[in-house]
Amino acid sequence: MLSLTRKSETVSRKYSRNIFSSYEVFYYGPVDEEWFLSKCRSAIDGVNKVEKEIRRDYSSGQLNGSELEEL
Repeated sequence: MLSLTRKSETVSRKYSRNIFSSYEVFYYGPVDEEWFLSKCRSAIDGVNKVEKEIRRDYSSGQLNGSELEEL
């Protein structure tokens, strides 16, 4: 039986391969793996930044209705 860490790593690799192969189909050919991983890291960093800003604004009481509609 796989440990939880190894199991999640295996699932993570499976999804990574699926996403990567989808990009190859979308771009009609091979995609540079380093470029792809860089784009993924940038997207994750962007989501993390927005999440931190929302938490900060929410905890300080600065989040108003119009900002919520934009989300």
